[in-house]
Formats: sequence, structure tokens, C-alpha cells
Amino acid sequence: MANGGASAGTAPAAATAAGGGGEASAVPAALPAREGASGDALRQYRLALALEARRFKRYPRLARERAWEGTVEVAVRLGSGPALASLEHSSGYGLLDDQGLEMVRQALAVTPVPEALRGREWRLVFPIQFSLEE
Repeated sequence: MANGGASAGTAPAAATAAGGGGEASAVPAALPAREGASGDALRQYRLALALEARRFKRYPRLARERAWEGTVEVAVRLGSGPALASLEHSSGYGLLDDQGLEMVRQALAVTPVPEALRGREWRLVFPIQFSLEE
């Protein structure tokens, strides 16, 4: 399973969004863009978002049939507007990339941003692993 690396100003990965069974997995890494964001609120939101993303995981049938595997990195940005998910790093397969993006976008739609984080700029990166052996 991929892990988000920690560096200066980076909170370590704290949650797994998906388990085994040949499904996708995600481990988010938080990168606050501005100091002052509540660390506890950010960790709780990251966990809630990861758990919701897990509900939406799907390993595309065509990708499974063709034995495609890889890790998609999806970045989530929140500021004064709505949260946005974008492709940070491709798995090398558009179908897996699209599924990773969709999984996170669906989780964003059902995971409310905590009051303590609203209006602050921050970023999360979710590495989503697609492996046939999980």
C-alpha cells in the first residue's frame, strides 16, 4: 500500500480509505497551505473523507480483465470555494485514473467540511492503489 511521505509542513498519512479484496486503497497525506488550520480538525476530516472514499471504491472490470494495476494520486484542495479533486499523478491507465478521481469526488460530495477548516486553504493527497492481489 502506498504511503504519503511527510516533509516540513506536512502531516503524516493517518488513514486507509480502502482495504483488500482487489479493490482500491487510499492513504491521504495532508499539506496545509496556511498555518493555523486546526490539526485535529484536519486529521478528523481526512479520516472521514478516506472512510467515505472507501465506500465508493470500484476496480474497473476492464482494468481487472486486462490485469492493469497502478497507483493514482488524487489531490484535494479546499479554500474559499468548493473542494476540488484533481489528478496529481497518473497510474499510467486512464481508466484507473478516472476511477480514483470519481471515488474521491463522490466522497467529497457527502463529507461536510468541519467549521474549523472552512475558509482556510489546505490540500490533501490520496494515493489510491489498484492491485489485483489485494
